[in-house]
Amino acid sequence: MGPKFTNEKGLNHVTFSTADGDSKNKFTYFKQMGIADAIVDLVGSGTTSRENNLKEIAGGVISQSQAVLVASRKSLTRKDVLDITHEMLERLEAHLCALGQITV
Repeated sequence: MGPKFTNEKGLNHVTFSTADGDSKNKFTYFKQMGIADAIVDLVGSGTTSRENNLKEIAGGVISQSQAVLVASRKSLTRKDVLDITHEMLERLEAHLCALGQITV
């Protein structure tokens, strides 16, 4: 996704490297070594970016995404699984309501 994005933006002299593992450790490594001018990363809450003093570049969103919670019908017949699923959905709904970003 990174190379496609940079090509579309006319950034032709960009080199990409990959670093598997924990994002927090990657950012710390790149920062300490001075080897990255910019980082492409999946962002959830933004905590790791804030902790490493990284700022989103205006117009730098490469992709919007979402996640989907799925379960098998069979597993949802179990009370313990159904209870925890309801708990997860209630917490997610409360969080989205607090952000003003809910679609029911």
